Amino acid sequence: MMKIDTQERWLFLSIFYPQHQWHDLLLKGLYPFFNSSPPGLKDYLIHFGTNKGDHVGLSCLVSAGQCGAFISRFNDFFTGYFQSIPGLKSYNDELATTEQVYMNIPFNTLCHSLHQFLPQAATGDRAAYRYLWSQSTKQLYLAFETDPFDLEDLFSASLYLTLLVLLDGGVDARAYTHELGKMVEMDAVRGGYDQRYKEAGGMLNEIYEDCLSIIRGSPNPRLKAIADWSLLFRNYCALGPNLPMLLSHLYFHLGIPVNGRGIISYFTQQLMKTHFQKSASYNGF
Repeated sequence: MMKIDTQERWLFLSIFYPQHQWHDLLLKGLYPFFNSSPPGLKDYLIHFGTNKGDHVGLSCLVSAGQCGAFISRFNDFFTGYFQSIPGLKSYNDELATTEQVYMNIPFNTLCHSLHQFLPQAATGDRAAYRYLWSQSTKQLYLAFETDPFDLEDLFSASLYLTLLVLLDGGVDARAYTHELGKMVEMDAVRGGYDQRYKEAGGMLNEIYEDCLSIIRGSPNPRLKAIADWSLLFRNYCALGPNLPMLLSHLYFHLGIPVNGRGIISYFTQQLMKTHFQKSASYNGF
């Protein structure tokens, strides 16, 4: 029987804050908080989401004896942050509120144990898998440290990272991409994915070419952050992980809703299929 470690605990915390201000929260709130050496903190992961309202979720590994002190510091820090930089509703937020049956949790609210993000590897070294997402959290800071971002930008990042994992993934990625085509076929019909793909064709082809330049080791300097970020997953994939599981965790990490994941799957499958037809092989395909 596995021994339960009682010396540390995972705390799951949610900060309700509007998408259009996530950049402020990341750089002016979360980054300073974690750099302030909060009591008992050993590791942390972040994720984004919209369930019950726009929020940034935190998974914090804390020494068991200092959980109370950690939560007290967390509450004090972000109560002060809300007073300094309050989350404000946008026009779109106002529209969304009027259309909902159940109200979202208000912005500038802290919740405990509402959202959880703690990816578990099905097999292999679970500590290494957790470390992967801890490092991804830190790369996410670097990727978005200069420009404001929202869910649309996280969607683009997800598409880049998915393509890079698959393009650098060899035989496993080829099999996964084949399965992907069957998985998204019905969703594509229902969701109008094909029309969206045609409308975004130019941009999607640019993203694909960007990814190839990263794989070849000659990325544009503007792609350095995404190239460094993707290397975490590409290195891990070299160990032969479960690709659907890894990508599912990636989408949760970046707050991509279920319909958004279907669109990413369809766009990815179509891009790889189209470019494979143009070229006899690319990286083993």
